[in-house]
Amino acid sequence: MMPIKEGLKKSIVEYYGIDISGRMIKECKKRLSYRKDVNLKVNDGRSIPYKDGMFDYVYSVAVFQHTDDEGLDKYFSEVYRVLKDDGRFKFQLVIGDEKVAFSWQRNIVEINELLEKNKLVIVEIGNGIIFKNWVWISAVKSL
Repeated sequence: MMPIKEGLKKSIVEYYGIDISGRMIKECKKRLSYRKDVNLKVNDGRSIPYKDGMFDYVYSVAVFQHTDDEGLDKYFSEVYRVLKDDGRFKFQLVIGDEKVAFSWQRNIVEINELLEKNKLVIVEIGNGIIFKNWVWISAVKSL
């Protein structure tokens, strides 16, 4: 598990998080119990339970390799909806050609097409930390 509290900056007023696993939400609430500005919900990302244009920043790690193409399309659509016009979407992705349930890999062309379909544009691609085929992608709304 990634130490989430290391990424929480003092200048941010509130934090919201979703995870498909109720167990992980419970663990995160426990680890962040000292903070009163963290709101966490169980959700699969296909219908994010927050209002349009609510977030400056959407961050996703270790999600999309477990998501089929239809789910990824819905997730990107929801990110576009909840992201502010000047917001940023940063996510981790496993690059490759393997298409096995719960271990979906994609190439940059596929990801770019899905992002563009959902009016998101890649602005940065960074190298993976653990494995070289795990990359970080930053995207913004195309207005």
